[in-house]
Amino acid sequence: MKIFMTSPRKYSANITRILNIFILITFVLLGLVTYKNKEPEKTEYLVNRVIDGDTIEVIKNNNKEEVRLLGIDAPEMNDKKKIMVCFARKSKNNLELKIKNKEVVLESDPSQADKDKYGRLLRYIYYNNEMINKSILSQGDAVVYKYFIVNKMDEFMEEEKIAKENKVGLWSGECN
Repeated sequence: MKIFMTSPRKYSANITRILNIFILITFVLLGLVTYKNKEPEKTEYLVNRVIDGDTIEVIKNNNKEEVRLLGIDAPEMNDKKKIMVCFARKSKNNLELKIKNKEVVLESDPSQADKDKYGRLLRYIYYNNEMINKSILSQGDAVVYKYFIVNKMDEFMEEEKIAKENKVGLWSGECN
């Protein structure tokens, strides 16, 4: 009967694989612990201008930053449908009335990147303790952006549902 033994080279390769897997699992677990303990960053800024219904420009210490409101998607100004362009203007105007030239608090979401592919900060926006992202949804000026799941997704889905039920904004079917 032959005894099958692993050559020293194969044995060494197996040990290396096992160590690499152990190290990988350790880093993944450490990453999860770090993610769970990460607190959202909150910073005050002045709203310099409103670009559209889900994007603003803020300023602090003479530094301007564009900010994309997390979890919402407002109609675009260049939409081919006239009614959507009307809703886009309305969404932008409502946002301007609410926060232009006002001090707001920007809050990061630990589940999201700091910036999007266009270099815009990704944030929740608060004015007078009111979450603007949420109020935009409740007015029907935007829909929930479902392509990236944010920590406040459940709240946002509920606001959108209420806006639909009340037929406000986008859900009214008409724009004046």
